[in-house]
Amino acid sequence: MLFLNNHFHHWMDQLIFFAKFFDTHTYEWIMEQTNLYAKQKKIRHWQDVTIDELRAFIAILTGMGLHDEPATEMFWSSDMLFRVQPIADIMPVKRYEKIRQALHINDNSKTPKQGDKYFNKLYKIRPIVEKVNTEFMQQCASSTSQSIDEAMVIFKGRSSIKQYMPLKPIKRGFKVWVRSDSTVGYMYQIDIYTGKSDDGQTAAGLGGSVKYMFVYKGSGLSIPYMLVYCCRSARLSLPVWSLW
Repeated sequence: MLFLNNHFHHWMDQLIFFAKFFDTHTYEWIMEQTNLYAKQKKIRHWQDVTIDELRAFIAILTGMGLHDEPATEMFWSSDMLFRVQPIADIMPVKRYEKIRQALHINDNSKTPKQGDKYFNKLYKIRPIVEKVNTEFMQQCASSTSQSIDEAMVIFKGRSSIKQYMPLKPIKRGFKVWVRSDSTVGYMYQIDIYTGKSDDGQTAAGLGGSVKYMFVYKGSGLSIPYMLVYCCRSARLSLPVWSLW
């Protein structure tokens, strides 16, 4: 019993930590946008999703990341060799598939067209990116020794923003700029790279824009005050007195 209690408290601590970045307001937003999209597309046999169902859905996605299955439906398989009971117990596979079909974070009907000055390749997920960035910065005490560098998120599907970086351990996926604590590795801010800008911005210019957004706009600290360790492209555009 002592082991079970300790195990329970361990998971509760993780849930409380996750809730600091993914709070009720975030679930409410996703719920509204998902139900709106289902109505816009007139998805058959749709029942409005609830916050509790979205929490369960996110839990399923997290659990799926810990198991490697040939296909999603195998988590609910009647063959016990493939079935993952803790996931199968959360919700029926048909309901999971319905929520996945309708899941949305922004209003599709308001998507700016390509060529519009407000066009953004990340429009569909922009509210979540901005939300987690805000929470990353609010849930910590910013240090004076930080790093701005590239990171890769593995992705093997099709996407116009997928990058190929042969010198990285993860060669194909999404390139993400990250501002983090250089000692403990805590992420303060992220920015997903969507490809070359229309103005043909060079690597040095790109590094400069990221540095400006992260340091001046994000952290609220000035370059002379904060020691910033940067990757090469960002360092090219930093003033000499700011380099470490």
